[in-house]
Amino acid sequence: MLMLHPYSRTDSVDYYYAGIANKIYGILCADEVCKRINDKDDVRYISLCLSAWFEDIISNTGIWTTFTAECRRRYGSWLPSYSLDENYYPDEINREDLLFLLEHHMQVSCADWKVGTDAGHVDLNRLAEKIYAVFDEAYETAPENKRLWRFLHPSGEQAADFKTYCDVPEWFHYKCYFNIENIEELEQECCELYKSGRIADENMDIMFYGLHRELMLAGRRNLLSLTSNEWLALWAEHNDGQKEWRKAGVSKKAYFLFIAEDEDFFYLRILGSDDGEEFKAVKSLFNLNSIKDRVPCHSVFFCTLLRYGDTWRQLGVLFFYDLTEEIEANARKWLAEMVTVEKS
Repeated sequence: MLMLHPYSRTDSVDYYYAGIANKIYGILCADEVCKRINDKDDVRYISLCLSAWFEDIISNTGIWTTFTAECRRRYGSWLPSYSLDENYYPDEINREDLLFLLEHHMQVSCADWKVGTDAGHVDLNRLAEKIYAVFDEAYETAPENKRLWRFLHPSGEQAADFKTYCDVPEWFHYKCYFNIENIEELEQECCELYKSGRIADENMDIMFYGLHRELMLAGRRNLLSLTSNEWLALWAEHNDGQKEWRKAGVSKKAYFLFIAEDEDFFYLRILGSDDGEEFKAVKSLFNLNSIKDRVPCHSVFFCTLLRYGDTWRQLGVLFFYDLTEEIEANARKWLAEMVTVEKS
């Protein structure tokens, strides 16, 4: 279970849910539906994700209920495309939730899976009943994961700390059971970058780190097509999360013209943009050695800024340029491409 948790040491609660996952794995391996999945590691991962979903419900961490509440707000139903009756309880385990999750996993793990077919629906219903029986038996006695709850509800000095905030969407994006495709996307992007031959070997690690951060901020391969920062803001609204988290989530990747600085902040504008918006960015989060030759109105930072509170914070890789006609042309081209992506 540790692969889906934000800590590295196991305790009795982790062992308990690992046991639940093993029971589910046995059910999946014996079922005809999962024999259509070529990679057996996917079957094990499904069992871990379903156990983590159960753990989420038991521990009141609110990840699944945030999703279902948003579905109800958007579509008028706790689950999209599902007809639910009075026997659906949003704060408890439901067969329909299991059926939805199984369908989602089969779409990801089985290339020839056809969504919504009668035969597939009957097969998954049967499988969901078997797994539900495991959860139903354990529902009244399953332990809460208090470590996971505290991770999502930090206290004291850590509560509003920016590093604490960054740790949560990073975990949510790459390790939470809710985001089953994101590690694969990162691996594919890193592989393509390596094969492209555009990056020197000595710079590969820093570029992989940049991709890791960029996908965390911009990736939308999840059930409601929200970035993980947008998800965390939504979660915080529904689960009494940190007030700073509720307003965070907006990020900008662009060529920023360095305008001025004081002891604590850089003042930047997006190069090539006519809106004149100024970005007040926390100075200490930049690698100052890499931009020590900066000159106001002449230096350009190509980087990603994340809004947190009333300031912006730099994350990931930063490239430093002198302002030239070529850089300005690149900046305008980048903005045009971003607008095209947003419209699509």
